[in-house]
Amino acid sequence: ERRRGTSSLYEVVREPGGRWTAPTAITTASPFSITISGLAANARGNASVLWAYGAERHQVLVASTRPATGNWSAEQALSRASAALAFGRIATDARGVTTVVGRGLDGPGLWALRHTPSDGWSGPARISPPGARTDAPTLALSSDGRAEVVALLTQAGAPPGLSSRGAHPRGP
Repeated sequence: ERRRGTSSLYEVVREPGGRWTAPTAITTASPFSITISGLAANARGNASVLWAYGAERHQVLVASTRPATGNWSAEQALSRASAALAFGRIATDARGVTTVVGRGLDGPGLWALRHTPSDGWSGPARISPPGARTDAPTLALSSDGRAEVVALLTQAGAPPGLSSRGAHPRGP
């Protein structure tokens, strides 16, 4: 919601066959614009949201997670402020582990991070070759947490092609 120069992010939930809940704030009012990149949830009710704060041609990619029976976590910046487009994908597996892939999370290229309920966010791990340009990443998680990423990959002097990268549930 954007109101009087500030942006806020809210959650509303509807259980199967039920009514919508009253809005719950995920973020407090911010002077920065908010662009939602993704929302993920599992059958147990764990949820995660990924968004970008933007101001004066700079963006920061941010995430928050919520256990099935709990409150939203404090927002966590996943990237540095950058003039490049902050872009990512988010997914949550059956165990409540959240995976994020994004362009430029820790420099050029495609990166991955994981959030586990017990350990918090991992550091970013590069999943694209150095010097390669990546576009249009897609992320899928299996119920046991195996991650698969497909993206358009362009390397200097080579035609663009699809690239796939998988990860075991223990890490990116």
